[in-house]
Amino acid sequence: MPKSLRIALIVVMVPISLALMVGIVFAVDRATNSGEVLGQVSVAERELGGLDREDARAELREIEEELTATPIRVKVAGTSFEIELGAIGFDVDEDAMLSIAMEQGRDGNMRDQFSWWVDHFNEEGIDLEIPFTYEPDAIRGILEEWEEEGIADPPFEGNLAWVDGAPVIAYPRAGTGIDIDPSVEIIGASLLDFDRIPLELPTTTIAPETDPASLEAVAAEATRLATGDIRLVKPGRAE
Repeated sequence: MPKSLRIALIVVMVPISLALMVGIVFAVDRATNSGEVLGQVSVAERELGGLDREDARAELREIEEELTATPIRVKVAGTSFEIELGAIGFDVDEDAMLSIAMEQGRDGNMRDQFSWWVDHFNEEGIDLEIPFTYEPDAIRGILEEWEEEGIADPPFEGNLAWVDGAPVIAYPRAGTGIDIDPSVEIIGASLLDFDRIPLELPTTTIAPETDPASLEAVAAEATRLATGDIRLVKPGRAE
């Protein structure tokens, strides 16, 4: 065989051999890892790669238990509170997270999967987001209870007192309360924070519901009744 032909065959065969070897390794890798999470897949920095479904589910369950074990700590207007995650319907969707983990490297056709497999060697891995749900209205209700119990400067609705024969008005005044909507968002955004750093919730000025004019009208009517002539009329008798 001429030397030039031998060189040409080597040039052609070497890439083909390498491609064949890579293909064999890919096929063996898929066969041996069937039913397991592929690649460097993690959740909350916990490695799931190489785990089968049950072991991966157990790992995800531990993550949820760790999150729910420590309450959310907040501080508002100098007062500290805690929220148990069970009280706001917090739940991690383990099935959805497991499905996402198992789909890594298996999504698409065989060419897509092979491309993912090759690219995987040059990547540091992927840390999946944790799908979860909670009840914002439950947080809102808790905040409203705290507002009544723990805020030292609630709004004053005013009152009317009788002092030395005359009505005295204590006028309504604004107070301080929890800024509910942004506080619900702050708490919701912190539910996956494993460090549980205390949250500082915003406050806002809350206006009283009582109209000062209504107190003035009541005071005027009370004064009129107290200072005007009073006539007693027997029932059934004309004045």
